[in-house]
Amino acid sequence: MISRRIIKSGLLIAGILAFSAALGPLFSSGPRAPETWATVAAALAVITAVIAAWSSQRVLELQEDAQEPVLAIGIDARRRYQLVQFRAANVGATPAHDIEISWDEPLLDVDGNTVRVSASSEGPDILPVLLPGESTAIVLGVAHRFFQKYKGRTFRGSVRYKNSSGVSRNHRFSFSTEAHERSLLHDEEEPKTLYELQKLPDKLEAIAREIARLRSTLENDSADNVPGSQ
Repeated sequence: MISRRIIKSGLLIAGILAFSAALGPLFSSGPRAPETWATVAAALAVITAVIAAWSSQRVLELQEDAQEPVLAIGIDARRRYQLVQFRAANVGATPAHDIEISWDEPLLDVDGNTVRVSASSEGPDILPVLLPGESTAIVLGVAHRFFQKYKGRTFRGSVRYKNSSGVSRNHRFSFSTEAHERSLLHDEEEPKTLYELQKLPDKLEAIAREIARLRSTLENDSADNVPGSQ
């Protein structure tokens, strides 16, 4: 950020000096002097170069910003069936390091426990790293209980992290439960379907046990009906 300001300040000063150099001969020597227009032409060339350099600097800044980590902080009520989670995700292009989340007021789950992304229960809430596309999620509780308990609440805080070059970034975030209170928790059937599919292994295991029991019963009955078995 500092280097960008220095570069832009230098370009701005160069443009101002070139503009001043173009005006100086017009007032001192007059527009009819041959050296006046030579100076003006040189100054205009410098101004044109400054404008081109400013545009190139802006393009470079956009390219650098596109490679920065970007942290999205909020609550997620759609990925897990009937559950709401606090989620911190890196939606940028490079890893985010030493992620520290600070709250204006602590975020609590439905049982009143303070939500933390780090493994430690005390001290700064710091996550070592989040890779691009990676996220961490903390269960806040059953969705309807959470939204009923914290109805109309807005949670605010700040997140601080470092990019791959070790430069610190810091920005504010906020999210509200009000956006989820009247909306569909699941606007697709996929979460419900996946939830029901998770029950299949237990059902199949119960069917297998019942088949094994019936086979054992049939085998015992067949053995009892064989002549001479008694």
